[in-house]
Amino acid sequence: MIESFISAGDAVLRYVRYGKGEKCVLMLHGYGESLEVWEDIGGQLGKEFSVVAVDLPGSGMSTYGDREVISIDYMAQCVAEVLTKVGVESYSIVAHSMGGYVAAALAEVDSDRVEKVVMFHSSPTGDTEQKREIREREMAVIEAGKKEMLAESNPSKGFAPQNVKRCEDAIDEKIEQFMLTDDEALVATLKGMAQREDRTASFSAFCDKKPVLFVFGAFDPYIGVEAREYIEEKFKSARFVMLENSAHMGFKEQPDESLALLLDFLGN
Repeated sequence: MIESFISAGDAVLRYVRYGKGEKCVLMLHGYGESLEVWEDIGGQLGKEFSVVAVDLPGSGMSTYGDREVISIDYMAQCVAEVLTKVGVESYSIVAHSMGGYVAAALAEVDSDRVEKVVMFHSSPTGDTEQKREIREREMAVIEAGKKEMLAESNPSKGFAPQNVKRCEDAIDEKIEQFMLTDDEALVATLKGMAQREDRTASFSAFCDKKPVLFVFGAFDPYIGVEAREYIEEKFKSARFVMLENSAHMGFKEQPDESLALLLDFLGN
C-alpha cells in the first residue's frame, strides 16, 4: 500500500494505491467513513488490479476548502482531477453508500473513462423528503456538539443484527472514523447529500452502455424492499445481487462473497 496526498481544486485529497494491475479500480467510501474502510478488500483486489482508494473531500484526512456545502458534484470533480494527475486513463468504480452518489456523478461527467460501476448499498436517485428531514436532524445534533450520540447509534445500524457481535471491530472502526471527522465537514457533507441531483436518467443511460452491478443487503435499513424495487425498475440494464446475510455493510459482513462478486464482475 502506498499513501499519498495530492491537490485537487481547492482541496488536498489523501489516497492510497494497492497493486499494479493493468486495470484500475477506484474505491469510494460512504458518509462518515474514510478510505480505511476498504483496507481489507482493497488489498485483496490489489492482487489483480491497480486499486486507488480516496478520502473524499471533508472525510478522513482530505480537506474541502472549508465549504459550507460539500456537494456531490464537487467531490466528483476532485476525484476526477486526482485520477488525471496520477495518470489514470480509464477506471471502474466500487462505491459504498454516499460513494455511490459520487460514482453516479462520475458516470455522467467522466463517462468516457468510467468502464464499470459497482454500487454497494447505494442509488443514483435523489433524497426523498423524509430522508432530507433525517439529515437535517443529524445536522442539528452535530451542530449542538453532540455527534457522539450519532456515533453510538448509527454505525451498528449498518450491520444486520446477527452480525453485530462478529463485526465489533468493523463497527468500532466506523465509530472512530466518524468521531475523527471534523464537525463542520460532517454538516457540509450532509447538506451536499441532501441537495444532490437525482441522476436517475443519466445513470440509466450509462447502464444501457456499460456494466453496472447493484449489491443489496437483505437487512439494509436504508435501502428497503420498496427502494430496491424502484432501483430494479429504473435501471433494467444493470445486474442485481442480494447479500442474504447483510445489512448496509455487505463487504464487511460478507467479505468473501463480496470479494468473489467483485473479482467476477470487474475481471470479465
